[in-house]
Amino acid sequence: MGDVRLGIVSVKALDERTRDTIAAAAAAGLDHVGSIDHVAFRGGDGIDGLITAASLAGIHPGIGVYVGVYQLPLRHPVLVARQLSTLAHFAPGRLTFGIGVAGEDPHEFESCGVDVRTRPPIPLIVGGRSDASMRRAGTLGDGWIGAFSSAARFGDAVTLVAEHADRAGRGSVGWQHAMEIWCGFDTNVEAARTRLAETMQRFYGLPYESFERYCPAGRPEHVSEHLAPYLEAGCQTFNLIPIAASVDEAIEGAVQVKQSLLGSA
Repeated sequence: MGDVRLGIVSVKALDERTRDTIAAAAAAGLDHVGSIDHVAFRGGDGIDGLITAASLAGIHPGIGVYVGVYQLPLRHPVLVARQLSTLAHFAPGRLTFGIGVAGEDPHEFESCGVDVRTRPPIPLIVGGRSDASMRRAGTLGDGWIGAFSSAARFGDAVTLVAEHADRAGRGSVGWQHAMEIWCGFDTNVEAARTRLAETMQRFYGLPYESFERYCPAGRPEHVSEHLAPYLEAGCQTFNLIPIAASVDEAIEGAVQVKQSLLGSA
């Protein structure tokens, strides 16, 4: 199954603690920090994924940055292409770009006078639950990213993506399939669950029970046990949204999860 990559994702705007959080994540050996992306979520909330990724890349010189997933249809593709080109220039090899739908049209690059052969490579990860999104991942992307999906569903998606890639004649693809997962860390399982439930209910405006089966809570080993089937199903990257009593506890929990998954890979 190869290596396992694991990072943490922020679901809110950067604040004064961000620099310390990123430094701690890098020092602890996590692979990336990332951001979601929303233009107007639940009536107006949101943060721009690419702006956040650029800020994260500027805060630390080496850790990877991961956008999962960018709502591409809401932006003009030529401008997004230029933003990606700029960010990849200043942080070469560090950006992974997840999109909600669609892909890169060569004519867009031509219209801007950009030679794609000279651009730093950016892994293109496609998100979405529909078969169409998996077709895009198979024909255009480097992987598919799931959320609120069972391991069995994830495995089915990986298979479908590979079938689309075969039909498109893409040959061998170095897949980078990913899973975004909310999780709660605490030595007390009930405390972890309560903290996670309160955070997710505030964020989504829905009962935690709607998500609970996809969102592990407890000690790091509990979270690792939940993630292991996804590893078996073909997931190489986990984007955790860790909720804990402190940032340090969240990062330490993520590190222990990564170490456990590496041991089982």
